Amino acid sequence: MDDDDFDDCADDDQCSGSEKCCCTAFGRRCVSPVQVKLGRCPPPGAACSHMSSKSSCDSDEDCPGSQRCCDICGKTCWNPEPDPDGFCPVPDIIPVSPSCSQVQCASDSECNSEEKCCLQPEGLRCVGIPSALNAQDVCPSVKNQFCLSPQTDECKNDSECSAPQKCCCSDCRRKCVQPEKVKPGRCPPQPPGCRGKYFTPNCQRDDNCPKTQKCCDVCGKRCMDPNAEPPGVCPVPDLPDDHHLQCSSVTCSRDGDCAPHRKCCLTEEGQKCVQPQP
Repeated sequence: MDDDDFDDCADDDQCSGSEKCCCTAFGRRCVSPVQVKLGRCPPPGAACSHMSSKSSCDSDEDCPGSQRCCDICGKTCWNPEPDPDGFCPVPDIIPVSPSCSQVQCASDSECNSEEKCCLQPEGLRCVGIPSALNAQDVCPSVKNQFCLSPQTDECKNDSECSAPQKCCCSDCRRKCVQPEKVKPGRCPPQPPGCRGKYFTPNCQRDDNCPKTQKCCDVCGKRCMDPNAEPPGVCPVPDLPDDHHLQCSSVTCSRDGDCAPHRKCCLTEEGQKCVQPQP
């Protein structure tokens, strides 16, 4: 008999109040959720060699501040280690509602240090985080927009933002935003016509892709080997010491926003795509 035959619910909408539809030993049941704090429990190591195994917590809510309830020397409160950088790979096929037999994890903390709990075609499971090899933090791509009136900047440079945020042009003003991880190289050019053949997306950003591959929108977003960067460097602009870049003059944020053989450079007219110098 399939494990779904014992389910009392299929999703959270069928539960009352704050309850969630979760996998239990008896199938899917509506249960009160557990609050999980950020970070990973540290590995036990030899920590218990000088401590008695006596539990002092049952869940993260029993621990002060940012500490987590970890299964170390019994259940005890510990300062967590940061979660690894990266995002879950985007699956080709997303199951609507994985059966409990397909659920192998509920949160990242149940996975090894270099893994995340991700929804995959086979269900929820711990998977390796794609490497963001040589990726750099850059501002999100600038959206084409017309600013009818000047907006007040919320920052002037990255030093005014909390790490890892950057001071970027967004919504016609400079403000602190989460950067994107961008790997070196250029995506292959979009063919003149995909002729109705679009690939199922398997990435959203470069750090969804393994090793040196980039997430390229070529008949659908997918991981591809990049082309080499065009040769040359940005021309050096003649700017005054007190120059302040206006967001209305920013039309690119990285070389990948530009046509082949052009680079995103700071110029006297703003930040835009130009022909590089040899």
